[in-house]
This record gives sequence, C-alpha cells and structure tokens, in this order.
Amino acid sequence: MNVEFNNTPDGGRIDRLFVGVPKQLGYRFNVKFNQQTTPQIRITPNTAIKVNAIATLPLIFNEGLHLDYTDTIKDVKLSKYSIDSLLAEVNFVDTMKATDVVLFLTAYNSIPFDVKAAMRCYDEAGNMLMDPENPAEPLLLFPQDTITLVAPQYTYTGGHWVPKADGKTTITAKMSKKKMDMLPQIKSIIYAAYIDDDSLADEYKTNDQFKVKLTDDEGLTLKIGLTAHAEAIMDLDNIGKK
Repeated sequence: MNVEFNNTPDGGRIDRLFVGVPKQLGYRFNVKFNQQTTPQIRITPNTAIKVNAIATLPLIFNEGLHLDYTDTIKDVKLSKYSIDSLLAEVNFVDTMKATDVVLFLTAYNSIPFDVKAAMRCYDEAGNMLMDPENPAEPLLLFPQDTITLVAPQYTYTGGHWVPKADGKTTITAKMSKKKMDMLPQIKSIIYAAYIDDDSLADEYKTNDQFKVKLTDDEGLTLKIGLTAHAEAIMDLDNIGKK
C-alpha cells in the first residue's frame, strides 16, 4: 500500500497509516441542577455541548505500508575531482605506486524510523547513467542498491522520550578507475527515500508509553565526499615546501 499526502480529502487520510485507529469516540456527561433554586433552562437552536477529544495512537504502521519521498540534487559538479586533484596539495609525492579512491556517505537521521534510500545518477541530458562495467545496470555509487539510514536511540528523561543522538550511518565504497572517469558526467542525482511497516524498532512498538513529537527540525542530513588512500614514493626534500 502506497500513501500519498496532499491537501485533498482523499490525500489527507492519515488513518490509513496506522494499525490502531479509533472508529468512534464516546463520551458521557451528566446534567445537575442546584436543588435549592428553580432551574430555568432556555434551549435555543444553537444550543450544543462542545467536546474536545484527543486520541493517542500507537506508532505502528499497517502491514505493507510504504511511504515514499523523492527529490533531485541538481547542478552536481564532480568534474574537478580526480586522483590528481585529490593529491594536489601533497607536494612531497614523487612517484605514485597505487591509489585507492573511496567514496563515503555519512547520514544523520533524527526521526524515529529507519529510512531506506536509493540513488540514481543522471547526465546533463537527463539520461540515467549506467554502470561502465555492467551497462545493463544503473550506475551505483555504493555497492548496495538500497541503503538503510538508522534511526536514533531514545531515552526517557524528565517525562519525555528524547533521542540520545541522531542515528548515524556511514557507508564507504572503493571507486574503480572507470567509475572515477564517469564522475564528471554526473549532473544530477535523484534519490528516493521511504519508510515502511518495519521502520520502527520493535522495542518501541511494544512500549505503550513511547511518545515522540515530530517537528520541522527532524529529518535527514546527508554528507558525501571522496578520500584517497595512496601508496607513493616520497620526496622528503619537498616536505614543508609550497
């Protein structure tokens, strides 16, 4: 089941998300009169009883639920990255013997759900880039097609559930020369993130007291970069020179 949210009556039905949703809310009231006086009651057309009701729902999604979010990172500029550029400031390297270039992704997750995500790379014309070593498959920046960004761990403090720290996920991947040569072609990255019925940790599903308040500050922060591990012959005479 996929759920889309918008401002229409059909698109705003959050009741489709959760396992336990109240079908109706009941209330009971009593009317008492002061027996020492004669009550005078005037019932008018707008006479009403106002009731404020709050329902606390368990944070357990319906089985098979799948919430998607897709966005595009535009104007990606990776053409400046190469072995030479990564080592340009290392002026005491004389002869390069071997180099491993590693792509790394660090994600910080501040919402109480594990988030699964996938990325696809596109060129300037909007075409999906394919793997140079397997042209039938899309180019993957990391070995996994789908990566999991872990949720934070929570602690109960002062009557509230608060995260100990953002969930942190770090993923690395060695870049082959063929993939490095394709980096300048990447002009945009489309990423799709989703949560499903397994996204909440079991320890919180079974805890009736687990309550969190989500605000605009909660979300995902992604950092991506390159690092190089080089084996080289060093020219010690150039150490400290610029």
